[in-house]
Amino acid sequence: MLVLLACGASPAPSQAISPAEALRTSPQLTEARKLAPQAFAEGEGALAAAKRAEADGDVVMADLLAERATAHYVRAVAMGRRARAAAIEADVGAKLGRLEEERARLTEARAGLERETEDLEKRLRIAKEAALPSPSKKDSPAREAARLVAARSFLAEARLLCGAAHLVAGKTAELEAADLEIEALEKQLDAPRPRADAPTPIDAATRQRARCLGLLTRAQRDVTASVGEDASLADLSQAGLSPSRDERGVYVTLRPEWNGDKLPPGSEKTFATLARIALAQKASIQLVIHDGSSRDKDLGVRRAAASRDALTRSGLAAARIRAENASSRLPIADPAGEKALDRNARIDVVFIRGK
Repeated sequence: MLVLLACGASPAPSQAISPAEALRTSPQLTEARKLAPQAFAEGEGALAAAKRAEADGDVVMADLLAERATAHYVRAVAMGRRARAAAIEADVGAKLGRLEEERARLTEARAGLERETEDLEKRLRIAKEAALPSPSKKDSPAREAARLVAARSFLAEARLLCGAAHLVAGKTAELEAADLEIEALEKQLDAPRPRADAPTPIDAATRQRARCLGLLTRAQRDVTASVGEDASLADLSQAGLSPSRDERGVYVTLRPEWNGDKLPPGSEKTFATLARIALAQKASIQLVIHDGSSRDKDLGVRRAAASRDALTRSGLAAARIRAENASSRLPIADPAGEKALDRNARIDVVFIRGK
């Protein structure tokens, strides 16, 4: 009797099928059906096989198959989460790319506005200098002496501005006419004065400076789109050259210990760095020699030639270099002061945007 009862008893149900079915109907697996259909289908097959094994009385096999189904469902959930994360990452990446493009457009637009603002400010300054309210009247000898110094400075600045314009635009009729007028005014200022209170052509010198600044501004505006910004302040700063900016562009000031008209050996490295930056920036260089003294008029010319040669030896074409001798007409310290000669003697290396 006991044997018959034992043989006729119903087998115990599988303990793994119910958890698998609960996981199958959970919300987290609903999304996995779409994102990981293969893993979900494998779980479905394993669960169906587990139910058949349970119906056949093979509880051990049913448990194994139900646990396999659970593993497939868990893998489907993980794959779904990974696919959703990848989709979110792709969407964020696309949005980031669009934002970067927008930032680049805004940066370019801002740079354009800054260039336009700078150009308008220059044009306004030129108009103010050119439209003098009234001619300067003859004044006292002391006043006329001060005007003479100022007029020489204005003409020196005019020559440098027109020289920079030559580097940008080459030879033009307007620039050549301006050069001739500057030369004529310089001769007039250097000629012996009949009287100490003789009127100084300060107004003509001021107008020449404004004229040359206008020619340079127009020439730079014409090539800005194709050449871009002038030499990088960051590149020159990283080279330890302490750059500044004026109406011509970015410049650095050198104070080599001249041996007459010979550069010291250590300056070759500095000029090589300047040439490298000019080549990288597609810029020309204006060399302005200030000798600090007017006693030797040819000294500045010889020093300008030595500086130009140092740049050409470093690979910068001679056509991209313009050397100017400012002599002592643009001092930065009172020429009568102590050690003024050392302070005023210098080389200004100006990076000019050009063709």
